[in-house]
Amino acid sequence: MCLLDSVQRWDEAAILCRAISHTSVENPLRQHGRLHAVSGLEYAAQAMAVHARLTEPEDDSGPVLGFLASARDLKFHVERLDTAGTELSIEARQLSAGEQGFIYEFDLRSGAKLLLSGRATVMLQRRAKA
Repeated sequence: MCLLDSVQRWDEAAILCRAISHTSVENPLRQHGRLHAVSGLEYAAQAMAVHARLTEPEDDSGPVLGFLASARDLKFHVERLDTAGTELSIEARQLSAGEQGFIYEFDLRSGAKLLLSGRATVMLQRRAKA
């Protein structure tokens, strides 16, 4: 499942992504025809995953699996995402990175309106090469 439509910009410290999938009635996170704001955590997690991949050093250590270990300081400014404007901006800023994982802070906006913000920890597990 890919909810993001594009990467607007990125550098070593942050990424800004764009999405319009929240407006689709086919969005796989919809329940009873609605897309609750907590689904924004998945949008943020996908932005973090893209950022981690883009900034990953090239080495021969094999594929990496990432697991969302915790979400903290979540602040919901809306109840639903499907009623937001026509485009979501998802920004994730890396606070720390290491062999075991990452910590990001993130926010989702529709235009200038803040919809959701928080912090997430992603733990990494390297898979053995085949």
